[in-house]
Amino acid sequence: MNSNDRITVLRGPERVRRRPAVIFGAMGAEGATNALMGVINIFAAEAALGHCRSISVTQNSDNSVTVKSLDRGFALSEELIDGKPSWYYDFCELYFPKGEPNKEYFLELGQLHNKLYGDNSEQYLNVEGDPFFDLTCAQYASEFMEVRVSDGCLLKQLRFEKGFCTNELTKQPFSGEKFTEILLKPDPEVFGDFETDGEKLKERLKAAAATVKGLNCEYSNQTTGEAVLYSYPNGICSLLEELTFGKECTPVYTAEISAGGRERYDQKEYNAKVRVAVSFGNEAAGTFCIHNHRMLKNGGRQLDSVLKAVTKYINYALAKELLSGVFKKEQFKVEDIAKRLVLVIETECENYATRWENGRRESIDNKVLADMAHDAIGEPFMTFLKENLAAVCEAFKP
Repeated sequence: MNSNDRITVLRGPERVRRRPAVIFGAMGAEGATNALMGVINIFAAEAALGHCRSISVTQNSDNSVTVKSLDRGFALSEELIDGKPSWYYDFCELYFPKGEPNKEYFLELGQLHNKLYGDNSEQYLNVEGDPFFDLTCAQYASEFMEVRVSDGCLLKQLRFEKGFCTNELTKQPFSGEKFTEILLKPDPEVFGDFETDGEKLKERLKAAAATVKGLNCEYSNQTTGEAVLYSYPNGICSLLEELTFGKECTPVYTAEISAGGRERYDQKEYNAKVRVAVSFGNEAAGTFCIHNHRMLKNGGRQLDSVLKAVTKYINYALAKELLSGVFKKEQFKVEDIAKRLVLVIETECENYATRWENGRRESIDNKVLADMAHDAIGEPFMTFLKENLAAVCEAFKP
């Protein structure tokens, strides 16, 4: 028998349903929650593009989840692309006909959706991954998914079960605000027994709210009655203020850098941005790393770069106190700084340039962002330390 005869080509929903651990990084609760995150990603992408003012996530008592946003109304269009309605490529196909993601792919994706929406909105270059890939994967892995969209004049609806659309696109007159609502339940046949990780959903909403000014994100749980609202009018500075609330801390240092960069001379240049917010407190410590509006569990190279730079400048600023014996050590190490540091790092770059350190996307390895993060902690930070020397000394006293 030819070895090729044993190879099975997966098509349609089977591409996801038969290998959930590969697509979502795990089975059980973690895999099911990652699938739900894919739905939130599409709304976070809309918010990043300036088309969404609120996102709400509700964990229902039957383990399903409802995600709703007040936005421009998802483009459930029946315009044909290669013989199929455009909504098919959002919910039922992993890639648009143009191929796998690269810069040109995302530009064409954005142009297509601009045409469907009838506007000239930005492209999908600086949003997490490929949001429509995530949406399709979540649909394929669901026991059911119901989509309701209002464009202010019509209410459009679709329903999917186990990866397949079960009805024609329905339309009915509707007078009200624009919104998109997706109700779905990850399929136990795909993930096994699970209970959705509400903490991870809240973390995703917090990251979106902190990086898109004016965006309100709400989480609720029908079983426990929990309800949380995330709103950060001043972006990551407001998030840092939340982390330091009620604690004795130094004033906040902030910096932002935007630049073009490339990993090697023979590669194309891409746009990148870094924002940092820093404070110190004797009883406060915490680090949040956000990349392309998504929280990173382990940060990555840019976090290491910031910690090293902060440690260097702290030792410069406190040199006299260290030598005179005010502190027990001759100099501080990175781990000493981390115990007193409250830090939020937000990074952005064109998504095709993101290099993940592992398959679960918990940290990134990007030299351009790491160098920019180091530069954000530069001479202005030294000036900040000198101007707030008494408060910094107080923060580092044993």
